[in-house]
Amino acid sequence: MNEISKIQLNNFNRLLMEKGLTKRQLAAHLGVHENGMNRILSCPDMKLKRLVSIATFLDIGESVLRQMIYESKVQEHALRQGSEKSDVDSCIL
Repeated sequence: MNEISKIQLNNFNRLLMEKGLTKRQLAAHLGVHENGMNRILSCPDMKLKRLVSIATFLDIGESVLRQMIYESKVQEHALRQGSEKSDVDSCIL
């Protein structure tokens, strides 16, 4: 699992916890097996239909989820840039 997927999955887990919901409940709502939820929630290119269904289940706007996914990508990019800078710094020293 790449870094963006991990960040996105953590964000979804946090959101579910804040709402007092479980992956099992979300899986039932989506009509999928609970074992596949990590794969679904960590997908950076989630289909609009699934995104809308998750937003409906969580009782939040679709735009909130889109923003969360976008922020996951930004965080991953920042981490990658920081890592590349660290690599360059260590080569200079």
